[in-house]
Parts: sequence; structure tokens; C-alpha cells
Amino acid sequence: MNKFYNFMSITCSSLVKFVFRVKAEGLENEPTEGGVVVCANHLSLWDVAIIGAVLNRQVRFFAKKELFHVPLLRHFVKAMGAFPVDRKSPASAALATRHTIALVGDGEMVGLFPQGTRHAKEDPRETEIKNGIGQIVYRSHTTVLPVCIQTKGWKIGFFKRTYVRVGKPMTFEDFGFTEGNHTEYDRAAHMVFEKITDMIE
Repeated sequence: MNKFYNFMSITCSSLVKFVFRVKAEGLENEPTEGGVVVCANHLSLWDVAIIGAVLNRQVRFFAKKELFHVPLLRHFVKAMGAFPVDRKSPASAALATRHTIALVGDGEMVGLFPQGTRHAKEDPRETEIKNGIGQIVYRSHTTVLPVCIQTKGWKIGFFKRTYVRVGKPMTFEDFGFTEGNHTEYDRAAHMVFEKITDMIE
């Protein structure tokens, strides 16, 4: 965990929890070591801050490349451990996948949103998901930590109660891979997202 992230974590976690009235459950399920992919449903840009405030370990996220072109902001984004991705470029997405696999291989936690984009005001159970997490799990043999973010009306707002539920980790063996094809990637992605949506109350 870099010094800047450590400073931001200490100074901002309490503020984020206060502003979004965060109530966290299942924190005992967070692995204390080893490579982990944190998977959550995606409601807003604030999801990254909320997850970072709740979990003890540093979670590194994809960030759209445009953020790295903004003076000052790019330094903040880099310091927080984010890495750029061009969502419109297959080559960039492939590079981000390889980078994710390398990070979890080094024992880090990486955050991903299986839906691929934000879905404010939509029940996650009614949204589509991408299969990228399935490919990453197959190639890295990593652990997946499912996280559910829930608010009334599925919209994040200041001083509006936000529930963050951390599920039990899913191991590589849980997915039953045999061939590592797209069908298995899709199945694995749906298994992960089902774990997330099962925590909806």
C-alpha cells in the first residue's frame, strides 16, 4: 500500500462512510492476503470510494483513460493505484486484462464491475454483465470477493443509506473450469454476479 493511498485511506474512509451513511456487513470475509479480484455491482462513480473505504486492503481499479489527461487529477488517480483503460478499444481492454492478471499474481486486490458500466436506478438483477471476470479467473486462478452495493431506488446519494455487503470468497475450484472457453467464461461471470445479487435484501 503506497503512502499516499494510506494517507487517503486514513483521512477519507470515515468521511466517505459518514457522507454516504455506509453500513457494511460481512467484512470478516475479506481475505487478508493473496491475489483477489473484488467484484461488485455498479451504481455510480462513488462506488470506488465506498468500496475503498469499507475494505482494509488497497483495491486497485480500472479508470477510464480520460481521467489520466486531467492535470492534478491524473496524479491523484495514479497515486490511488488506478490504471487506465480505453473502453472503446479492444486492444486496451486486452492490455487491462493482462495487467489485472499480473497484479493478482503479485498478490494484490483489483476491483472490477462485471456490468461494465454504471446502472443507476436499475435493479442489478435486470442488467447485463460482461464475461471478462470469467477469463481473468481462469487465467490467473485467483480468488473472487463478491460485494453488493445497495441503496433505496438503486441510486447513490449524499446522506442516503448505502449498504455494502461482502460475501464469502469464491475460489478457482468453485467455478469448475475444464476447457477455458467463452461458454465457461460466461458461466463463471454469471456465478459471480449471482453471488452479488443474492445479497440483495
